[in-house]
Amino acid sequence: MDPVIYNQFKEGGQYHWMIQYVKDHPELDFQTGSNKNNSWFSVYRGTSKIIKIEKSGKSKISYEKKYYDLCPEYYKDTTKSVHLNTLLDKLKADPNLSRYYGNESTGKKAEGYYQNLIARRYTFLNKPDDDFIIIDKEFVIGIRNEVTKKRILDKIDAELKNLLENEFKPSLKSLRKNVATTYGEVDFLGLTWDGDLIIIELKGDDPQKIFTSPIQVGFYQRLLAQVLEKYPNLYSNIYSMLKQKIELGLITIPDGRTIPKSLSGKIKSWVIVGEEKNLSEEICSRYIKAKEIFCPDIETFTCINDGTLTKSEKLL
Repeated sequence: MDPVIYNQFKEGGQYHWMIQYVKDHPELDFQTGSNKNNSWFSVYRGTSKIIKIEKSGKSKISYEKKYYDLCPEYYKDTTKSVHLNTLLDKLKADPNLSRYYGNESTGKKAEGYYQNLIARRYTFLNKPDDDFIIIDKEFVIGIRNEVTKKRILDKIDAELKNLLENEFKPSLKSLRKNVATTYGEVDFLGLTWDGDLIIIELKGDDPQKIFTSPIQVGFYQRLLAQVLEKYPNLYSNIYSMLKQKIELGLITIPDGRTIPKSLSGKIKSWVIVGEEKNLSEEICSRYIKAKEIFCPDIETFTCINDGTLTKSEKLL
């Protein structure tokens, strides 16, 4: 993050209180980010971004109108947590906005519920025996050189489409639209203590998304591998980001663990299914077939109530 934003969240900064507030509310999570034009700190409930404090020329607060209308007092004075309490209460009561997290009265959990749960578990709720941490979410692999970007994407696009046409016959029509090498976001970027990067995609319990996830993960794995090859200094940026998050308390390093000073060069790919008990045998077999063709080294997980990942039993 830009120093202007970073300083507002470190101890003594006007928004420092917000970090502990998010930690104290299990339904909330952080996101930080930076690009060549902007830098920001956001608070999410599920996949709902309820506040974004950003620097784009100057520091400012941005929001979506639907959240402002729920609690304008909060956005007029973001220094008071009492207003954020009101905003959260109204979010929970609105069925349209709650769909991004889940409905507490019915017990139905949306993908955003698992996103928060897992992100919190492997950032500031890490345990000593965890072999990885989550260092970023909604991670975008950016390539500023348009010529290089096109060359990389065209190569991956051709490879995946060839596999689709020649190797993967089931539901070819429904899969075509998923083989499009457009920029998207990796749900989580993980890092092991040995310096392996982990591409992590979360699919909740949506059968169609689970079925096609090996194509998506296969794309990201190929893209990240080429970026690391062409830009060997990429980890210096990741390392700086990681240090900032640790200093702010957004990531906790367990006793006995240290941040790797360099990358191992290995990339792991994981798919997380929030609930797998309702997946049909057909969906499971299609997933396994797609995995074998597009990204055979994918590891598949589900998670228990505190967000801890466990190996999937149905999507081996």
